[in-house]
Amino acid sequence: MPQKTVITKVSEFGEENGIRMLFPQNRVLYADQFTGYEPDTAEEQAVFRPSTIDDVFNHYRPKKEAIFLADENGEARYEDFHFSEIEDFDDEKLISQSEILSNSVSKRDTYYSIIRHLERNRDLRKILSDPTAKTVLRDTFKAMLRELTESKKA
Repeated sequence: MPQKTVITKVSEFGEENGIRMLFPQNRVLYADQFTGYEPDTAEEQAVFRPSTIDDVFNHYRPKKEAIFLADENGEARYEDFHFSEIEDFDDEKLISQSEILSNSVSKRDTYYSIIRHLERNRDLRKILSDPTAKTVLRDTFKAMLRELTESKKA
């Protein structure tokens, strides 16, 4: 089984198989095995000579199966991630492949939106600073939530 490798600094240019590599100093390279396929023989290894990154993705069809994720209740869920291009490793693409991550990001964005509205709305800040008005507002929200919950059940 291959070992995971993290490279954070490359001191000079490297050249391998006629390809000159430059690794930016402000990046981290994380290498891992994303497919269960391993060539059995040297002959099989010699047959595949990719010329583009697309050739590699089409040949190996990388994926990570059964990645452990915990939802907001702490329940274990396993999800699979499939990669068909380099962009699939971007945060947005990974999040879009995962139901748990999508829900978490959606909730986080909603909370940040509420916080922004609270910071910008002077009237709401006044209400929240007055204990009586704050209680009335809280009770109103609770009644609205109850009404929404009841209408959802019906």
